[in-house]
Amino acid sequence: MVQESALLPMVRREMCGRCLKTKDLRQGRMNTEQKYARTLRRLWAMIDKGDPSGCWMVSGNKSGKYTQIVVNGKRTFIHRFVYELLVGPIPEGYDLGHKCHDEAAAAGLCDLTGYECPHHSCCNPLHLEPQPRATNLRSSPNTQASINGSKTHCKYGHEYTEENTGRRKTGWRYCRQCGRERSKIKSV
Repeated sequence: MVQESALLPMVRREMCGRCLKTKDLRQGRMNTEQKYARTLRRLWAMIDKGDPSGCWMVSGNKSGKYTQIVVNGKRTFIHRFVYELLVGPIPEGYDLGHKCHDEAAAAGLCDLTGYECPHHSCCNPLHLEPQPRATNLRSSPNTQASINGSKTHCKYGHEYTEENTGRRKTGWRYCRQCGRERSKIKSV
C-alpha cells in the first residue's frame, strides 16, 4: 500500500507564518505543484478508512451519486481520481465498478441503488474494478439492466427464446411474437 505522505509532492514555502501563507493563497501565487499538494491534503482529509468492510468512505457534497473534487481546475469523481492515483489509468470507455456494492447486493445485504447506496461513497482502489459500461450495469442485481436481463418472458407472457427474441441496434431485446401481434392489429 502506498503511504499518503509519499503521494504529496514536496511544497516549497516561500513565505512563512499563518497570515502570510493565507495572503499568498488569496493573491493566487501558488504554483501548480502547490495547488496539487493542497488538493491531495484535502482529499485525504475527506476519506474515512475506518469502515469495518474495508470501504474508504468519502464525506463531502455529492454531485449525483458520487462525490467530486477539483484537480488542476477540472472536476473529477473522487473514486476515479483515487484509482488513477494509486493504481493507474482507467481504460478508455470503461467505468469503475464498485465490487463492494456488487458483492453486498448479491448477498442481499444492500438493496439500495443510486443516491441512497452507501457503496457509491467508497473509493478504496481494491474495491474498484474497470469494466465496460454494459458489464458494470449488469454486475449488480439491483440495476434496471440486470433486472431486465434476468427476465425470461415479456410482459405479455411470451418466452424469450432464440427464435422469439430480436435485438435492436442499441442492444435492447424485444419480443418478436408481440411485434407480429401488433402488425396484425395495424393491418386490420
